Amino acid sequence: MKTVNKFKLLVLLAVTVACDKPYTGEPALMRSVLVYMVGDNSLSKYCEENIKAITAGVKNTFTEYNSVYVYCDKTDSNPVLLRLHKNGNSVKCDTVIKYPETNSASHEQLAAVITDAYANNRYDSYGLILWSHATGWLPPCFSDGEFVTQSFGRDNGYEMDIKDLAAALPDSFFEFIIFDACNMGAVEVAYQLRGKTQFILSPTTEIAAEGLPYKQIIPALLSKNTNYKTRRKHVTIII
Repeated sequence: MKTVNKFKLLVLLAVTVACDKPYTGEPALMRSVLVYMVGDNSLSKYCEENIKAITAGVKNTFTEYNSVYVYCDKTDSNPVLLRLHKNGNSVKCDTVIKYPETNSASHEQLAAVITDAYANNRYDSYGLILWSHATGWLPPCFSDGEFVTQSFGRDNGYEMDIKDLAAALPDSFFEFIIFDACNMGAVEVAYQLRGKTQFILSPTTEIAAEGLPYKQIIPALLSKNTNYKTRRKHVTIII
């Protein structure tokens, strides 16, 4: 298919990176990435390890002006929005907001978190990582015994329809959207998000529960003019 309005869907065929060497690209000018972790489910035990990996990735970035916001909802605690940014040779973790217990697989909560993270912060570019269970583009709670529910996020039985996900995202705000979630590399998902971002990086199959290699990819995602086509060996453009 031809590219439409500079929109590209990148399908992650594997979650391994090209190499383990530190990324040495040019630093971005005021870039921020939001990681939205819906972990009030069987993935809860992986939340802390992923946050540690993200922290290690932030430590390897070039500038203190860039930041990673992490929204995390686990089974054993209420949701929290954190801001990770470089502070000298270490990483500072600021607690932005502590939320009451809520359904993080709702588009209302996703929209609220985006507003809470960026309403008073101005960056030159933004990225979004959506982390949770997911099964694609069919409506939530769709099952006839053969098909499983296909949507993003899972929180105490609740799931987010892809149309609702699209409604929660501001138009053309995020430069890229990455799904750290299974089966989201479908053209139906790309179609629903066509006006929301320039790039979607997403797996077409199930992926490891341990999550993406954040220590390696965060420095690249916070760098200027990241080449999403060639940075990873295991990425293929299908649109």
